[in-house]
Amino acid sequence: YEQRDNLRARPDIQIAEYAGPTWVGISFNVADPTRPRDAYKPSGELYEQGKHPIFGDARVRQAFQMGIDVREVIEVAYEGNATPLATHFLPRSWAFDASVEASVYDPAGAGRLLDEAGWKDANNDGIRECRGCLYASDNQPLTVQITVQNGLELQATLIARQLRAVGFNVQTGGNAAESQQHDAYLSQTSVRRYDDPDPSALYGRAADVVQFGTNYGSYYNAEIERLMEEARQVPGCDVETRTALYHQIQQMLRDDPPAAWLFAPNEMVAVQGGVQGFQPYPDDPLWNIRDWVVLP
Repeated sequence: YEQRDNLRARPDIQIAEYAGPTWVGISFNVADPTRPRDAYKPSGELYEQGKHPIFGDARVRQAFQMGIDVREVIEVAYEGNATPLATHFLPRSWAFDASVEASVYDPAGAGRLLDEAGWKDANNDGIRECRGCLYASDNQPLTVQITVQNGLELQATLIARQLRAVGFNVQTGGNAAESQQHDAYLSQTSVRRYDDPDPSALYGRAADVVQFGTNYGSYYNAEIERLMEEARQVPGCDVETRTALYHQIQQMLRDDPPAAWLFAPNEMVAVQGGVQGFQPYPDDPLWNIRDWVVLP
């Protein structure tokens, strides 16, 4: 990252920059972490998952997102070389909806949402406690442990400081996400160029399997589940019809978040100025290299 400004300043170099194939976010555990369960019983019936004492309330998840200054994290950890995201859908995807806007840093708004959700700093120690919240015991502090994937320690430190400013007591460490005994999980996920945009593996009930599934937070939204199923069954896999369905899903994921959406680190591709035919695609910058001409 520290070399990119030097390259941008050179007139003899052609550069292409775009959001890369990796998204970074903090997924929430919305189920009871003291009783991790698969979504389905062996008989096919659904288990009662219970509620996470903090993140079971969507208002708290929204406030958590609003309390993160994504731009600051990008500047400090990536020297500005990342793209804020509204959901996990990346701009490179044919299903990406550019009209769904990334969350805006709003600590005052986060505070109002937490007050409304019954999390208040009654003793003025800087940490909010449950005062009539939905799922936690009265007086329980708003303490959250974030499990951090290797390589994201700096990002976790920045985010923890930001969230403390709105009344969260954020600690890092804790249980592995696969155990479903965690509170939240800061991770980065790579998406290959030709991956289908169906997010069922992340947010579908069938992927909610302790230790083996990828819906680590036991997230479930009945309407999103229905739309994902409908998109998988579109006759002939019609792209326009599926795109419209995924656009609906993205707005719902923004409003009922299974994660705090952060950013995608940007990629830079550069060639000498004398190269003609340089037209890189994300994930495939050399797709037309047979047509390149290198001028002396």
